[in-house]
Amino acid sequence: MPADLVSSLWSRLLDIELNIVKKNDKLAERLLKKPFDCQTSTLYSQMAEGANSTQTAARYYHSIVKYIEDKEASEGLRRILCFIEDLSSGEVEVKNVEKARQFRESGNRFFRSGKLSRSSELYRQALLHAPHAFPLFHNHASPPMDSTEAALLHGNLSAVFARQQSWTACLWESIIATELHLIANRPGICSLVRRLWSRITQCCDHIGLSYPKVTLPELHHVVTIRQAFLQLSTASDVGAPTYELPEPRYGFQEAILRCVLSFQYPGLSCGLLVTESKQKGRYVVATEEFQPGDVLAVEPASGWPASGPRTTVSASGDCLLLLPSQRMSKCTACLNPLSAIGYLCPNCCDTAYCAPPSKCFFRHLTKSDEVVSFSQPPWHTAECRFMFLLNSTGLGHLCFRLAWLRRKNHRQMSSRQLTIDQLVSHFDEFEVEDLFQYAVTAWLLAKLLSRSFCDQDTMTELIDGLWCFDTLRRLQCNAHAITDVQETFQLEIEDETYHALPRLGQVRVATALFPCVSMLNHACEPSVSNSFENQFIILRCTKPIHLSDEVYNCYGPHYLHDTSNSSRRAQLQKQYFFNCSCQHCANPRCAHVLKPTTAVQKQWDAALSRMMRVTETNSPTLPELQNTWSQACQIGTLSCPFCDGHWWPQGESPGSLWDTAGQRCITAALTTLDPHISNRLKLLGVQCFAKSVDWVSKHFGDHSSEYLWELLNFFRTAVEVLDQWPSGILETHALSIPTSLEGVRKTIFSLACLLYGQRNAKEIEGRFL
Repeated sequence: MPADLVSSLWSRLLDIELNIVKKNDKLAERLLKKPFDCQTSTLYSQMAEGANSTQTAARYYHSIVKYIEDKEASEGLRRILCFIEDLSSGEVEVKNVEKARQFRESGNRFFRSGKLSRSSELYRQALLHAPHAFPLFHNHASPPMDSTEAALLHGNLSAVFARQQSWTACLWESIIATELHLIANRPGICSLVRRLWSRITQCCDHIGLSYPKVTLPELHHVVTIRQAFLQLSTASDVGAPTYELPEPRYGFQEAILRCVLSFQYPGLSCGLLVTESKQKGRYVVATEEFQPGDVLAVEPASGWPASGPRTTVSASGDCLLLLPSQRMSKCTACLNPLSAIGYLCPNCCDTAYCAPPSKCFFRHLTKSDEVVSFSQPPWHTAECRFMFLLNSTGLGHLCFRLAWLRRKNHRQMSSRQLTIDQLVSHFDEFEVEDLFQYAVTAWLLAKLLSRSFCDQDTMTELIDGLWCFDTLRRLQCNAHAITDVQETFQLEIEDETYHALPRLGQVRVATALFPCVSMLNHACEPSVSNSFENQFIILRCTKPIHLSDEVYNCYGPHYLHDTSNSSRRAQLQKQYFFNCSCQHCANPRCAHVLKPTTAVQKQWDAALSRMMRVTETNSPTLPELQNTWSQACQIGTLSCPFCDGHWWPQGESPGSLWDTAGQRCITAALTTLDPHISNRLKLLGVQCFAKSVDWVSKHFGDHSSEYLWELLNFFRTAVEVLDQWPSGILETHALSIPTSLEGVRKTIFSLACLLYGQRNAKEIEGRFL
């Protein structure tokens, strides 16, 4: 869901509270001034021991708790407890028929314009908000509830799948829609039910399922088909409960060195060693040789259990947080992409699950004779009623999940095994204002946790809060963004008349902590790439790593994306509290900092306008675009006496200019009524994309992920809009693209294997090639 659908309630309360404390000299002296009082006590000692923390952190957190509970805090903050009570009661209705209807109508517009993927996404989002979205399979005799909107949405979603010839997804959604209509038994539903029944019989014909030969079904007819479909689906391998992970080169460290190392880092390769120095802290060096493509680490969210690593695993979303923007697109339990929806939580607007024939669906389905129900993960039950509030806490939501699992599972770890608790929490480095806000958030999370456990006492609540206080800081410095390949424009463009082809890109879908992988230090030119398989992170070598070399990850700033070493260092210092000393920061290509004048910025805007105007003419040519592109690049590069110039426009690159021009040409081609102009614009758009690929290849390298996705976008566009592969264009311009279609396909697959492994490469091939 868009960011504006996530409440900012908690962040607003924190800002207000912080300003109140700042304006009160006594409170500011006590709560916002370093160094803090180092007083020790039995209470602080007990808290620190229970939370695996320090007495200093315990004392500060306790001072915040006292500030709130002694009624020094604002009334707004203290009244949050009443809000928690209301949410806990279950009497706060979060489902909203009107919001569901608005999403449905938006989905209808995209459906009519042929944008099926976007329309299905909007229908799923609408279903999250629709009340009574699934029939109570175990109790059809109960009084009917108003499920009109949900029934319409399931029906619309089935229409999308019918158009896409996705027959199993279509059958499931048609069954649910028909059941909801028949249970409600509203006047005037015969035409809707007849249309859905026609769709059901069509699906049954395609998948080989028998059905009653009736014109207008009754409820028992539909229930019979549902039961037969579920029975048939149990034999499917879709969403299999286990799958295979790659094993690190030289084997898993934990399995081989259990009795050798003084401390275990399960999941890291046996060819890696975690060492420590005063200057660097903990860091990773190679004890063996690695080549590009080698797997260096495999680790699940929150780390391996005490039983150690293994390669046969089950998908699970327990220890990671699916972002709000992805909850209509990903299964809450296993993270697999959703098409049809198997089940929706009836009490929140954030939780959807896989549909049959996925094995994930059957893992949560409980049956006893004729009674069928869906069992949600227990951690969701704990957070469901508070989802609105948890969403507004940002990383606090993941912290709550981890704290709940810690309390519930009491997972036993080896005393020599790295856990979340042993990641550095940087108490002394954080600004005091941040400590204050994290401590108040931890107090809130402890209050929410107390609603889940009947044995909660004051000390337990203090320990939970202190653990959350430390973990929130660890999350800022160690949380990983889990990414997936998605059509990026669908997350931004809401205009159903938008005709440009979607562009693929890495999109953040979830957040998690990976303790062992967090041992790698940052460099602005890393030696590994990250890929993800459900809840697992996999590190692969991207360039030769030799004996005794330090192994580097990238925390965000990359020297090819942000050429200013001072800018990169500032970002890293602010979030991670270190001054980067990698080769590109310590010895930059040019340390001279240049800023454009207002006049240069105006020239840049004018140059962009000229380039875009060329694409709006009826007969733009590549030489015209090349000329305006060159002019824009000259303005975008500030001359420097010490190097060949500095590119200054943020968010733009010479490659992205070609990409934008190509998009505009394709958009114009798809909207013009003149077929000759359309064909010419399509060819020109593909040429622009080819130029973008060429620039990306030269700038980032032909083994980079940037080159992979740009080449894949070019491939999809050329195949989609042109009648034949543009071999002649590629040969004439001598670009960094194989000239044949098969050559491009092979390059994409081999590069995907190198960066993400063969399993992910085959998935990319299946989805996009």
